This record gives sequence, structure tokens and C-alpha cells, in this order.
Amino acid sequence: MSAGDDLQRVLVVRLDAIGDFILWLDSAKELRKLYPPGRYHITLLANSAWAELASGMPYWDTVWPLHHLRLAGHLRYFARQLWRIRRERFDEVVQPTYSRAFWPGDVIVAASGARRRVGVATDLANTTRLKRWIGNRFYTSLVDTGRPATHELEHNAAFLRALGLENVSARAPRITQKGARPQRLDPATPYFVVAPGAGLAGKCWPLESFVDVCDRIAHEYGWRPVVVGGKAERDIAKVLTRSCATGALDLTGQTSLRDLIYTIRHARIVVSNDTAVAHFAAALRVPGVSIAGGGHHGRFLPYPRIEGDALPMITVSQRMSCFGCNWNCIYPRSAGEPFRCVADVGVEQVWDAVRRLAAVEAAQR
Repeated sequence: MSAGDDLQRVLVVRLDAIGDFILWLDSAKELRKLYPPGRYHITLLANSAWAELASGMPYWDTVWPLHHLRLAGHLRYFARQLWRIRRERFDEVVQPTYSRAFWPGDVIVAASGARRRVGVATDLANTTRLKRWIGNRFYTSLVDTGRPATHELEHNAAFLRALGLENVSARAPRITQKGARPQRLDPATPYFVVAPGAGLAGKCWPLESFVDVCDRIAHEYGWRPVVVGGKAERDIAKVLTRSCATGALDLTGQTSLRDLIYTIRHARIVVSNDTAVAHFAAALRVPGVSIAGGGHHGRFLPYPRIEGDALPMITVSQRMSCFGCNWNCIYPRSAGEPFRCVADVGVEQVWDAVRRLAAVEAAQR
């Protein structure tokens, strides 16, 4: 056992994507009020995709990265992780994720053997009715944090209130790390960030629309496009980079999260799909325009109005009667094509949002 015998051991299970982690940060910092140092030792079981970023934060004592990709086909690896968790003899396990997944999240909670196991009364976004029914029985208590369409910030705050922090309200996250400058990025050259990818292909705004907006920004303001994203998005990034009239810098698949923080922090504006880059921009208070469809409209984007914190961000959507579909689109589309609610967002809508935020950015300099 890694923590002192006089400390209560708490395991916080957070295995979802980087955007969800960023949205959770304002609530994560409240953990120290629930579990003060000197009495509790907090271990964060983290998605390895963002565990390094979490390691630099003061909200927990230990970070254990879990490699999602290795879980899929490596039962021996998963078994070792379950045994590691079991033998630590945690007193309490908390999984604050609203859209729980039976595997691995619920299974890990069950395997922990902790006396107290707290989770959220989940929706069916990442599970089935049968798995939810089984998974619910792995917890000693479940918290109802609201309807599925409730914004993630509200879900997170409601969870903390149920655990005893009565005065917690939904607040936008902040990232205070300065990050590290990518070698190829020249901070002396004004630039804007563009993120044309997304975890789900249907959430990607058409590339020709991104190119149009990028060329307008470069022509109007003289800012260089800097393209970011994960390794899986290299192909679309190459097409975008080659299509821009002004020489774009392609950093796709070449930045750590610390590099990405620096790149976004020093950008004039960020234009992205509904992806983690949008939440990085919000957490860094950098002007951001996001193109979002209706699958989870209101759950992650747009952000709710937060008193005393006017975020410099605009979410552009084309409202449709089928919003809230959980990406079960009723309209036919070919593989790799955007959902209709995403494709129908017009260039002029996005350009208007860019100009509005660019005016604010210019006034602040």
C-alpha cells in the first residue's frame, strides 16, 4: 500500500476523453475540500491520454494512468490493473463521470472492494439498459445529477453538492499551466489555431468550409493558420494545410498536451469542431469559435452563461428539430461525411462569429 496507514485512501476514477477531463477541472479542484490532505490520500485513475497533464495538478496525491488501447485486447494487462487496485485496499471509490461505461469504469469500481463506492445515476450514452442495471449494483450510492441534456459543468457541480459541498456552483474550468513552445512555432508571428478534426468523423465541418474561413482570417487580419489535432487527423490536416492560400503550419500529431496549451494560449483566436481544442480554448480564456452539431447540444457546447465569467467563445450551430439524438442521425450519409446538422452550418455564420471575437481580441490588446 502506497499511502500512510493513518490516511483514508480515496480512488477517483476518471477514464473519459480529454475534453471531459478539462470540463471537470473546476470540480476536481474541490476534491481537496471533500478529502483534505493530512486525512486523505487521493489517487486519480486517469486516462493515459491526459494523465501527464493531470500529474502536474495539485488536486490529488497520485495519478495512475490507464492505457485504454491496451485494455481492448490485453486481458492480462487489465487483470494486473484490477489486482493493483484491489490490493491497495481503498476505503472509498468515486466515479464522477455522468455517462458511465460498464467496462472498464463500473468493473473497476466493483473490483476495488472499497467499503464506499459512489457514482452517478447514468444515462444510456455509453452503456445498455442491462449493463446499467448490473453496473448500478456495484455502487453503495448513486447520485442523480439531472437530465442528460444538462450541461456537463452542471452535472459535475451537482455531484459535489450531493457529496456535501452545498455551495458549489457550475464554473468554467481554468488551466494555469504555461505549457511548452513547439520547436516549429514562432510566437513572434501572429497566428490563429484551427482544429479540423474530431473524435467522430460526422462531427467534422467540411474541409472546404474550414479552408474558406482560414483564408478569410489570413487575408483580413494577417494571421497565420496553425493546424492542430491528434495523429488520427493527419490526413485531413494535410489537405487543409495544402489548400490554404496562406502558408499554414501543420502541427497535427506533433504536440504534447503541454505543447498544445502553449500553442492555444498564444493564439489570437481558435476555430474548431466540437472537440477538446474548444475546451482548451475556453479553459485558457482564448477567443474560440466552435462548430457543433446537435447530438449532445447543450451537454458540452455551448457553455452555459456563468455569472462573473464571460467566456470569449461562440458556438455556431444550425438548429434542427432532431437535436439531442446522441448522434443516432436520422439522415442518410456516406461513411466519413459530416452529420447534416454539422454540414449545414454556413461559412458566413462562422465568419461572423470570428469577426465578432476578433474585434474583442483587438480591443483587449
